[in-house]
Amino acid sequence: MLPEGEREERWLEHWSQPIRAGMYAGGRIEQYMDITDRKKLEIAEEAQRQFAEALRDISTVLTSTLDLKEVLGRILTSLERIVPHDSASIIMLEEDRLWVAEQHHDGNGNVHDTVTERQMQFEYRAYLEAMIASQNPLVVPDLHADLHLLPAEQHERARGYVAAPIRLKNETIGFLNVFSQEAGFYSKTHADRLMTFAELAAIAIQNARLFHQSQALATFQERQRLARDLHDSVSQTLFTCRTMAETALRRWEKDPERAHELVREVYRLTITALAEMRILLLELRPAWLTRVSLKQLFEQYLLPIQTRRQFTLHLAIDDVPTLPSDVQIALYRIVQESLNNIDKHARARNVIVSARDLDEHLELQISDDGVGFDLEAVPSTSLGLGIIRERAESIRADVKIESRVGEGTRITVNWQKQAIR
Repeated sequence: MLPEGEREERWLEHWSQPIRAGMYAGGRIEQYMDITDRKKLEIAEEAQRQFAEALRDISTVLTSTLDLKEVLGRILTSLERIVPHDSASIIMLEEDRLWVAEQHHDGNGNVHDTVTERQMQFEYRAYLEAMIASQNPLVVPDLHADLHLLPAEQHERARGYVAAPIRLKNETIGFLNVFSQEAGFYSKTHADRLMTFAELAAIAIQNARLFHQSQALATFQERQRLARDLHDSVSQTLFTCRTMAETALRRWEKDPERAHELVREVYRLTITALAEMRILLLELRPAWLTRVSLKQLFEQYLLPIQTRRQFTLHLAIDDVPTLPSDVQIALYRIVQESLNNIDKHARARNVIVSARDLDEHLELQISDDGVGFDLEAVPSTSLGLGIIRERAESIRADVKIESRVGEGTRITVNWQKQAIR
């Protein structure tokens, strides 16, 4: 169905034709034409205002998420305010490969029969290549009249077609395709509006892609960290075990008491190495970190590996109800990063990790009795504190960092339960 402004514009166009043909005489014709022209101008101005408002609102909607699948869905949902249609699709282009990334259709699902990936690769390819060459939108009044396409019955009810290239830095990365059941429905105005909207879509898609790349980089860096931890902890522990075992064998007959002590130490270090290896392997598969409660997670995987650290770890964890997986993983990572920072910089003797279930929110706190630091002297680019803040933001939690030189440090994370998505 046409928007109200466009319906009225067509109505005025229809009834003004007899006037221009001279069906009425004298000044009445001129007077009526003046009224008609003013009305059409008012309608055009109102339509332009609504279009500008729609673009402003849509810009906010498209940039409010960085999930690519969700961005594509919002693009097609928002498209309804820009160009009226019965069905629409987003076609992505990468290394000469085309694929249907997202589709919206009417209640009868006709778009799935109208646009398929195979058709975009072959039948519609001439349209898409024309847009790549011209860098402009394209209007096809009637798909059924185009001899390059399959017979009309195979296109169901799609007749009118308008499309625009999605361009980024002078490169076409995809296409917005819009279909109507009515032949001749789309005009140059629709094409121009679609092109303007495609520019917004390109920015939203690029933001989502960059976020995905940053996440992939973060994953790579996380695996690199695990590899370093594996070398720094488990490998060194096993090397120490081997050295002590060799010493115990040499002293077995001459100094059995000392040899026995060494064997006991090898046993203790082996237990520590196994615990460290277990947690490193689990971190490669984060889903496993959510199969136990938060209390069990901290008790099973934080305490055993603290024997090689310079401080004593104390846990005070409430029996917290089951948490969403992303929340539990984020809280675990925050504690893990905090303990690493304390071990490297704080020179603390005691560290307390507590988690309290306070009805509407969960409070996680990590405090130490180390040397502390001046918060104002820490650069905003500080990697350790930055990671903690990013982890908290990822689950919509508030984080507060308190520290003074000589008085230790306290990190408090407050996660509102209503933040569950």
